Amino acid sequence: MKISRGAAGLWGLAMLLCMASVAIAQSQPEVRRARPVDELSVPRAIPIEPADRSTRSLIDEFSEPPARETEGADQRQLEYANGLFARKLYDLAIPEYQKYLDNYPGRASRANAYFSLGECYRNLNRVSNARTNFQKVLNDYGDSEFAGPAAYALAETFEWKRGLDLKLLEAREFYAMIALATLGGVALDFSPIDPIKALFWSAVINGVIAVPIMMVMMLLADDPKVMGRFTVTRRLKALGWLATGAMAAAVAGMLATW
Repeated sequence: MKISRGAAGLWGLAMLLCMASVAIAQSQPEVRRARPVDELSVPRAIPIEPADRSTRSLIDEFSEPPARETEGADQRQLEYANGLFARKLYDLAIPEYQKYLDNYPGRASRANAYFSLGECYRNLNRVSNARTNFQKVLNDYGDSEFAGPAAYALAETFEWKRGLDLKLLEAREFYAMIALATLGGVALDFSPIDPIKALFWSAVINGVIAVPIMMVMMLLADDPKVMGRFTVTRRLKALGWLATGAMAAAVAGMLATW
């Protein structure tokens, strides 16, 4: 009896140990994870100016070009001149329009500048200068929107009869100017003349003929028979002849190095 109880106890103990071992085998071992530590900051390289010229040229070639400060300067110059014109400061607007024409060749608004320049001269009763600028609009920019107003203004300086309300025989000179300007613009489109070369040569010719024109202007400005008591002062006279000499030197240098 005692032997059977002891065997049953041993058998039960063996079963308990077997179940415990199976449970331990099936349980997943605890995974120990490393605690995160603070990352040290990675030192970054400081860009330096490359000493090699070829490297510098490659960087300049593929880098985005900076915005130019002179971008839109021509439009700002024209708007400034137009602002002076709108305020009827014609004597101040004239050099600003001239600066636009001298510094920004080939721009689309040159017809506007020439026409406004002619209007400035006309309002100052400088009829000859006004005619020159109005004629410039008709000759070189006959297909622009300023051709019609320039024809009106030019006819007014000659005291011609003008207006589209008049019949052809009543304002022949006026209609002739409009017709010539229109035909000139159309003919230029079908001609083999390169407009860029035409602009270049017109600038060269204007620069050359500017010298004798400036000389005559200085002589007339200093002549009391012409100017009366409004002759040019000594300071302006010296500056005028200095500008004339500089223009003459520029033309001589151009012809010498042609």
